[in-house]
Amino acid sequence: MPGKRSSENEIRRKVERSQEQLPGSDATLSAAARAGVGQAAEATAGTGGDGHPDPGSVLDKKLAGSVNILPKASSLFFWNGEIEEATEILLLIKTKTSKVHVLSSYVRLVHPFEIPELFSLPMDQGDVHYLKWLEDSMED
Repeated sequence: MPGKRSSENEIRRKVERSQEQLPGSDATLSAAARAGVGQAAEATAGTGGDGHPDPGSVLDKKLAGSVNILPKASSLFFWNGEIEEATEILLLIKTKTSKVHVLSSYVRLVHPFEIPELFSLPMDQGDVHYLKWLEDSMED
């Protein structure tokens, strides 16, 4: 199929041009990602408002470059030997590895749960432009 081949070649040329725009980078993995700079942290917040991590405050404090808010997540978990159920807001927080400790402290400080849910995963691959933007957005 010549049409499809042509389209693939066009995409390949666009990727090559994007690599030229950011010297020393490749299309899917930035130096920041190779160094383990990017982290995707996940936290839950109740639906009540007060006493939960505020996504705006997380950004204002430069603890993250981006926060996705996923409302009405149904959660089931063990607490004190019993299965509990709660409706929560799920926060997907994109941050730097160097900010995870402070982010964790902030979440523990404002969260009403004795043990708030917060963990992070390294972002070891991603679009180089996005990862650079993420890193730049948290500079002081």
